[in-house]
Amino acid sequence: MSLDQEPYQRTSRAIIYAVRVKFLLVALDSADPDLLLQWSADGTLPTLATLRSRGAHVRLTGAETVSAHGVWTSIWSGVSLSRHGRYLSRPLRAGSYDLVTADAARDTAPPFWSELTGQTIAILDAPDAWPVPGLRGPQLLGWGSHPSPAVARSEPKGLAADIEQRLGPRVASDETQGTRTLDRRVLDELLERVRRQGRVARHLLEGCDGAVIGFGDTHAAGHRF
Repeated sequence: MSLDQEPYQRTSRAIIYAVRVKFLLVALDSADPDLLLQWSADGTLPTLATLRSRGAHVRLTGAETVSAHGVWTSIWSGVSLSRHGRYLSRPLRAGSYDLVTADAARDTAPPFWSELTGQTIAILDAPDAWPVPGLRGPQLLGWGSHPSPAVARSEPKGLAADIEQRLGPRVASDETQGTRTLDRRVLDELLERVRRQGRVARHLLEGCDGAVIGFGDTHAAGHRF
């Protein structure tokens, strides 16, 4: 999919690249912004540099970034952390001592693509997201995200198995501390997962009007290294 010099939509929370009526949103989970900007400027990350030059990007700030939990939920939905309550993996319900499950945010903070009913949208590893029933387009979540879940979730249900058969198995991220030898092995695994993620993304994008593509490798690498 080529990126034309069409007008792009600028938001305060994400990167959206317009291709006529299409868009591509790339989510780099917990990536170091200073390093990304430095490496895209010095030629280390030429693809990212091209995307930045032809789209829009912003740097997230504010009180909601105090915790890694719930930030992506706010980005996808526009709903404040104080409303959806996902400031921890199992937070307290406001005004009580009751624990709230992570899934409780679904009704109060649905992702913006749940409203794009007239378009075909591909969703791949959007961090902290879940499959939206009835959405037009493929949804594959937990394939290469952080942390690596036991099973990837998908809509339609058989999509995860089909992707594994066509493009190879998932690569789980190992974020425990280890020796330099083990670290090199994990680095190789993460780089391979990025390559596979690209292949999966290109496969899912075919015939879609737009896509949200997430990479959990930057988060996993931050923990490991």
